[in-house]
Amino acid sequence: MRPNRAVAAIALVAVLGGAAITGVFAPAAAQQPAPPAAPYRVGYVSAATTDLAQATGEGAVTALPPGAGGVDSDASAGTGGLVWVSKRAVRDGAERDGEIWYLRDGARVPVRLTDDATADTRPALSPDGSSVAFVSERMGSKDIFVIGVDGRGPRQVTSGPAADDSPSWSPDGARLVFSGTGEDPAGDLYTVPASGGAPTRLTADPGADTQPAWAPTGSRIAFTTTRFDPAGDVVVMADTGGALTRAVPEPGDSSEPAWSPDGARLAFTTRQPDPLGDIKQVTLPGGQVSVISALPAVGETEPAFRAGGQPVFTRLRGGDTTDIWSADARGGDRRDLTNRPDADEADPAFSPDGTSLAYTEFGTGEFRSSRIVVANADGGAPRPLTGGGDGKRERHPAWSPDATKIAFTRTVTVGEGSDSSVRLVRAADGRLLGDIPIPAHLRGDDSQPVWSADGSKITLTRAATRIGPPGPSRVDPAMVDAPVGRGGSARIAKTVQTDRIRSLPDVVLLMDQTGSMGGEDGVIEQVKTNLGQVIDSVRDREKEAHFAVAAFGDVGDDKNQPIPRSFHVQQPLTPAGTDAERKLLSDAFARIEARGGGDTAEDWLLALQKVATGAITFRPGSSRIVVLVGDAASHEDPPEKGSPVRAAVIAALNAAEISVVAVPAVTGGSSEDSDHGLDARGQATAITKATDGVLTPGTDAGQIARAIIDGIGDLPVGVQPVSFCDPGLTMTFDPPGPHRVPGGTDARFVETATVSPTAAPGSFLRCRVEFRVNGETTVRPGYTENVTVRVKDPALPLITLHDRTVTGTGPTVIEYPVSAVDADGTPLTPSCTPLSGSLFPVGATTVTCTAIGRNGTAVESAAMAVVPPGETRRKTVWQVALTQPSPDVVVPGDQRELSSLFGPGCGAGEEGAADVSPDGATLAFQSRNALICVAPAVGGPGRILVQRAGFVDDPAWSPDGGLVAYTNFPGESPPQVSVVAFTGGESRILIDSPGGAEQPAFQRIPELAVSATAVPAAIPFEGLTTFEFVVANRGPTASPVVGLFVRLTAGLRQAAVLPTKGTCTPELVCAFGTLVPGEEVRVRFSATGLVAGVQAATGTVTTTGPDADTRDNSATAVVTVGEKPAPPVTPGSLSVGMSVSAVPLFVGGDDVVLTYLVHNGAQAAMPGVRLVTQLPPGLPATSAPPGCGPGGGTCALGTLAPDQTVAVRISLAAKAAFDGPVSGAVSTTGPDNNAGDNTANARVVVRQPVVGLDPKIGTLGFVPRVRGTDFPPGAVVRLAWSAGISAPGLVTVRADGRFEAPFLIFHHDLIGPRTVTVTSVGGVKFGTARSDPILVVLRTQQPPFITRG
Repeated sequence: MRPNRAVAAIALVAVLGGAAITGVFAPAAAQQPAPPAAPYRVGYVSAATTDLAQATGEGAVTALPPGAGGVDSDASAGTGGLVWVSKRAVRDGAERDGEIWYLRDGARVPVRLTDDATADTRPALSPDGSSVAFVSERMGSKDIFVIGVDGRGPRQVTSGPAADDSPSWSPDGARLVFSGTGEDPAGDLYTVPASGGAPTRLTADPGADTQPAWAPTGSRIAFTTTRFDPAGDVVVMADTGGALTRAVPEPGDSSEPAWSPDGARLAFTTRQPDPLGDIKQVTLPGGQVSVISALPAVGETEPAFRAGGQPVFTRLRGGDTTDIWSADARGGDRRDLTNRPDADEADPAFSPDGTSLAYTEFGTGEFRSSRIVVANADGGAPRPLTGGGDGKRERHPAWSPDATKIAFTRTVTVGEGSDSSVRLVRAADGRLLGDIPIPAHLRGDDSQPVWSADGSKITLTRAATRIGPPGPSRVDPAMVDAPVGRGGSARIAKTVQTDRIRSLPDVVLLMDQTGSMGGEDGVIEQVKTNLGQVIDSVRDREKEAHFAVAAFGDVGDDKNQPIPRSFHVQQPLTPAGTDAERKLLSDAFARIEARGGGDTAEDWLLALQKVATGAITFRPGSSRIVVLVGDAASHEDPPEKGSPVRAAVIAALNAAEISVVAVPAVTGGSSEDSDHGLDARGQATAITKATDGVLTPGTDAGQIARAIIDGIGDLPVGVQPVSFCDPGLTMTFDPPGPHRVPGGTDARFVETATVSPTAAPGSFLRCRVEFRVNGETTVRPGYTENVTVRVKDPALPLITLHDRTVTGTGPTVIEYPVSAVDADGTPLTPSCTPLSGSLFPVGATTVTCTAIGRNGTAVESAAMAVVPPGETRRKTVWQVALTQPSPDVVVPGDQRELSSLFGPGCGAGEEGAADVSPDGATLAFQSRNALICVAPAVGGPGRILVQRAGFVDDPAWSPDGGLVAYTNFPGESPPQVSVVAFTGGESRILIDSPGGAEQPAFQRIPELAVSATAVPAAIPFEGLTTFEFVVANRGPTASPVVGLFVRLTAGLRQAAVLPTKGTCTPELVCAFGTLVPGEEVRVRFSATGLVAGVQAATGTVTTTGPDADTRDNSATAVVTVGEKPAPPVTPGSLSVGMSVSAVPLFVGGDDVVLTYLVHNGAQAAMPGVRLVTQLPPGLPATSAPPGCGPGGGTCALGTLAPDQTVAVRISLAAKAAFDGPVSGAVSTTGPDNNAGDNTANARVVVRQPVVGLDPKIGTLGFVPRVRGTDFPPGAVVRLAWSAGISAPGLVTVRADGRFEAPFLIFHHDLIGPRTVTVTSVGGVKFGTARSDPILVVLRTQQPPFITRG
């Protein structure tokens, strides 16, 4: 869309005067001035986008070929092609300003015509299709340029500080019409040669005349004016100016006219009934209106016609990705600030001074990371704030009140979950300043931070569950608090206890069933008898254990057997928690019959392979254990053909994540048999080693059950430390892991915590270390260590104090250990509040300890929590106190839950996003997704502000504190931004857009205004008046690069210009630099009236930044110049006339200039002409022309030719007060037929400024009043004491020549008599004026104030 082009927000500032109107409707009554614009804009998130559409009569289609478009608007079409403004992304970035693109008819690839860092807008294709006129800000202000459709030969057509806009070509291509603010800030129409030159003004009306469109046939210009209605009317006039004809019958709400190629139709935009815009057309003449495009929920604006008559327009619709948008305080002038195709932005936050924008930028792809980006307020120059990515997600940026810090939500992936917390960084470079920890008695996530008005607190949303005291830790120590200097490290010895039995075990008892294992006291029978002991030894530690029974023999035993003897599963995995389940297992052993075997070796390698490849169905995530019991080696190929080799078996076991416990049974037999014994060939050793298993010693039948129990318990445990550390802290481990130890024994590590050399002294860096067992991807309860490293200040003491959590339903005693050492290691006794052993209430209480060392005092705090058992997860609002001991460190302090203070209506434990009012007193927050509530910012009863059946969120305060904006989700419709008064009442929709509108954020912007005065407002011919322009910033933020340019009518000539700030050129172009809120700059200059009648000076303020209301950016001061003095013209007579330069003048100021005009009315020369003057006493002549005496009393003028007039000017010094007549008389030695016109008279007034003081005696610290009379009206004067200290004192004189002002006598100043001096600063000059003395005395001195000698 075209920023600032729609005229709906332009107020009518004066009634039409003098212009003729034709057509059906007469002018409407004078409109009331629109209310002042609020000094802010509103940012929001929307999926809206713009493109170019072409109307088909039955709808609209995309106007550009596939791949040719981007974010497009503002088209102009004609002979040979189409030209438009595009913000299409190029070079892996976003074009935020807009550039001009051209597409030749029939082509599919557009040509980029402009490529610069400023906005190029309003393209207009020339009638012959060879050139494009457009508006560019590349020279600092909006000027008209022309460029070829091949991108060559750009040239500037207009220049100057005024804003020139919306060019349109004449039918012959020789001229351009445009709107400009050079003489009227609302806008008038001008024409200029297309090759450049002086513009010619076509319209001169106080209303806004903008958006001209020159008819392609004839000599008419259509344009939009606010003369009759602030919403705008499309009118038509001759291209030479003159009377207007309203083109659209309905009054008001028509704009952006565009002619059809034949000149018979005029397309225009209307915003009734659709505020997003519809395109209609009117036939001329006739006035028949028809619809071109009026699609629901789509904005249609900026119409144009192709050469063939097809209408083209800008379409605002919902897109696929979200951007940050901005609207004015009324919801208009919408601008897309971020434009990255195929990517999203959200969470806008404007800096307090309104110059910067922080937002969340989402990555692309399946795993979308996000990061905080900081840009200019218009979206330009974006830069990442931190190094988001690699699984990190950053959201919800919030600026500190001084704009030096940004808080945001930081989410880090932990295993298959995530942790969210609030981080604080420096805005300038993203340097980490601190993190806000979640209290130890809570487990959850923090998000959506906002700052208090003074920057001392952060309010955030916390979704958390209260947790009881931690269970027994398997890590010793489980909590470490270590001081480490920058670039240093600390070594920490760590012991991790392991379990005797692996978690969730699936145990397969694989038994040798050959003959040697049988007998009443044989191995099989002993295992069957003691099976319960084996099961209980495992289930006592792991209740979820399952067991299976299988048997193996020799492949040769399978002949003629219905059930294979080489391998058979007697019982699949089954729990053993009931008698029936145990019976299944014992019955399985009863089915094992010991017989056969043939040779010594068996086929247990084959059995293991089958177990690993599907014969047993293991549970997902279980610890898989096969207990192999046998008394002989296994066949293996080679030498036995057909038997598996151990390498293949090992591969299968590892693939199935099976550990083997090999239990060699001693059953007798020949010791000389090379296969006698389970490990006779080293197979059991190889298998157990490769599978992290155990090979038990040889065991006879009576101890075989114990050997099984010990083997399962002795399975090695792998412990792998995994650390999650803050930036600036790294953790390494020795051994690095996994560290393998027998089950039930301790794994020992040495940790090394290393601090970055750039870490901030005094900051806290934290690591969470998870000790994961046996390759598990998550950590078991009790296997977590928390390390806090304090980057120590080498000069201050170190206090060691930890959070503690206990369970309780009421006040509970908590004892906590605390210690302190000085910088040199000397023990110190810290002082803590509350004391250890105190009663602590339910909830979290902050304990603060201090320790005084040789070089200063250290402070440390911790949370002591009493937690009721079994509480569920709640989402509440918390407030965290902050301190900043150094520029690089922010330390979180006391944390308070506010939700419990909101009361039952608003504090339901389901609170969400919050915002703090500008004065810091009130908190607005979302509750239960259906309420917007307000409550005291420090906590207190809440008040429902908005209650909706749908979903509401994202409250945001307006900068003036009068409104709360919020996101409203009306059922299935896209979200809207609504506002409600802080005092309550009905909400209203502020922004409703295709693609939705949500997450409102206010941008403070300046509000510049200018006023003008002329004193005196009436002057004689060639008299002086003083103009004063006052430029003020009435907004809440500074305005950059502010200037003023003043235009005088031709009848005035200015003198030197005097600004109170900055500089002004002789051409009256002033530059002031930055104006802070409330600052004023005064520009004064005197001007001489050279043409009789009404003359004026118009000043227009300029800035490179935003301005809330441009309607007050221009002001005009009017002065009436008297008629030029002339002598009486009497035929045949010598006559004289006279004038005085100014009345009054002032003692010590400008000279009194008397001008005598002597005229010869005869048709012949008049000889011996003499002028005799009567001048006032006390006003000596300072200059007189040749022929006059030194005092100007008598002037010999010689011979005057027929009809000749001679001017005689005599200057008198304003040395004294005077009020009386002056005169002059002429004579000649020749004939003079009328002596009645030989004398002229005038009045001279010279006033003496007088200063008075009241009272005449004052003490130190007193403020007397200074009164002035007979000073130049409108002059600016400076007050000063003749002795002592003078405070800066500038006073403006009233129109009656008086002023009154207080003037301080400083407390520590001189005593004795002094006077006030008043000197001229601006306006009509005068000499220094002095008051009578005032006597300054001590405050303790009593009258009389004269001491005796």
